[in-house]
Amino acid sequence: MAVVPNGTAPALKQPYLPGQYTEYPAAVQGLAQQALPGGGSGIEGGLDTSIKNIDEFIGGNKSFDDVLDDYAKVYADKINSNQAWSWDDTIPGGENLTKKQRSIIKQQAIDAGLITDIKVTKVEGMRYGFADFESAGVVKETQYLPENMWKMSDAEQFKWLDEQIGGTVDGYTWHHTEIPGKMQLVPTGIHNITTHNGGRTAGMWADAPR
Repeated sequence: MAVVPNGTAPALKQPYLPGQYTEYPAAVQGLAQQALPGGGSGIEGGLDTSIKNIDEFIGGNKSFDDVLDDYAKVYADKINSNQAWSWDDTIPGGENLTKKQRSIIKQQAIDAGLITDIKVTKVEGMRYGFADFESAGVVKETQYLPENMWKMSDAEQFKWLDEQIGGTVDGYTWHHTEIPGKMQLVPTGIHNITTHNGGRTAGMWADAPR
């Protein structure tokens, strides 16, 4: 499992599965209940308001604290879409946000229940630790790679794994766990923002070029 630096958009380095993940956390679903006059989409309407507030921040009329909740909503929308994104290109004003501000936005999205909180257990000798997607309830499938495939590329491994479950699942990616051969199908967005070590880490069972 490649390590994804905290707060960066991982789409440039991680295999990307197109499509949309629709099982939003409860707090995100709650946005849908904020119906617009005439019955419009609450999520779209809520984001429109947030983007307007962020535009005021960009224009110097609001403080970062004023728009933190707005940024958290926009950020969560990008993560839960499971599509490619970046701070610089798809988050309004993101190119001017500091690393600390980006981290604060991510934590606010977690605290508000807008994105799933994945626990990472620190492991001695490793920079980050192992991510527990299973206890967070986001694992859709679990499969075990044959040992002769452990060092193969992601493309080869993922093709075989997809065949075992009847085809590619849009919006999901395969996570190399720390347990030899064990692979978990998890949402692409939340996987790619979770800083962790795993089976692809140096010295681990799948340590090989991706």
